[in-house]
Amino acid sequence: MNAFTDIELKQGAADFRLIDRKLVEEIKKLNDPFLFIRGLIPWMGFRQFELTYTPGKRMHGVTKYTFRKMFRFAINGITSFSIKPLRFAIVMGFFISLLSFLYGIYAIAIYLVDDKAISGWASMITSVVFLGGLQLIILGIIGEYIGKIYVQLKNRPTYIVKEKNE
Repeated sequence: MNAFTDIELKQGAADFRLIDRKLVEEIKKLNDPFLFIRGLIPWMGFRQFELTYTPGKRMHGVTKYTFRKMFRFAINGITSFSIKPLRFAIVMGFFISLLSFLYGIYAIAIYLVDDKAISGWASMITSVVFLGGLQLIILGIIGEYIGKIYVQLKNRPTYIVKEKNE
């Protein structure tokens, strides 16, 4: 999670918390339908106190929280606090385009040095992979804009006032 988001989550952090009324009121102001409390509280910047404990073994039954639900939860957390995954498309697009360019140079060198090159194969593969890389770059750029719109639509405050002197 820490690699994909702009907030830092502590290892083993849970959603079970005792929180102050002021924090509850600030959370209500956010009006976010996909609250990721585990990341939201560190993002808000209120003072936190950590209690460490060792959970006991489950005495009865099995968890109802399947891998699929945990995966959805992780995706929700990542997309709630970052647009870094969208930037991944741009990086992959440049990487794939660079590889296809290098393969094109290699194919030309093989053609000039050795006459065993298959006619049309290298140019076809190079152009298809290069255009695929360009599409990824363009999708990444569009995703970057959509991500910025998404962050803006959340309408999260730039800062939260902890207390006022009145």
